[in-house]
Amino acid sequence: MRIRLATAVASAALAAALAASPARAGLPEGEVYLGPVVGGVAKVRAWDLGENALFRTREPGGTGQIGLRVGFQIVQRLGFELGAQFLPLPVSDGSANAAFVYHGDLLVNILKGDLTPFIVGGAGGYNAVGGNLGNDFDLQFHLGAGLRYVLKDWLVLRAEIRDVLTPEQQEIFDKRQPPLGPSPMGGPPPFDGSPPRDGRPLRDGPPPRGGPPPPRGGR
Repeated sequence: MRIRLATAVASAALAAALAASPARAGLPEGEVYLGPVVGGVAKVRAWDLGENALFRTREPGGTGQIGLRVGFQIVQRLGFELGAQFLPLPVSDGSANAAFVYHGDLLVNILKGDLTPFIVGGAGGYNAVGGNLGNDFDLQFHLGAGLRYVLKDWLVLRAEIRDVLTPEQQEIFDKRQPPLGPSPMGGPPPFDGSPPRDGRPLRDGPPPRGGPPPPRGGR
């Protein structure tokens, strides 16, 4: 399955550690954290999301998103996260739809200490759940970077931006439309001599297999 760059996501999160711990420098190791996520999606390619999506006619556009993420800080430089966010989807035909995005991520902190840049990558899916787009689920893969700051032992500030890959809309559109234009060799499709599938006799064209070949050269 081909994939194309479909969306870019920017988000900011506040992560509160669930387990109480004394103040320390850097991120607490071996602890679970939970926090809200607020951000947005900027579409940069045609987006295949929705069973009834049509290329350039009925497809979702950029939107905001809000939700939660939960994570586990394995060590100071490595964490694992799961997240889910809600997206109100505006559509190019003026209608309104809704979707959710689910994702699992690995987060690598570049530095130790309270302030560090990080790299995040993972996979998940977009799930359209309402409106004229119809229900649909699309896989997505993402890679991003950001900045993380431990403000308190229970509060972490974070900002990031991601590139997200999803299936290409044009590929789906092509599958739904009848083929147009000449065949690859510049003429009609080749005839194999078989009768039509409905059993009706042939009216034109070459005779069935076993018959004499058609004359050539007009003689």
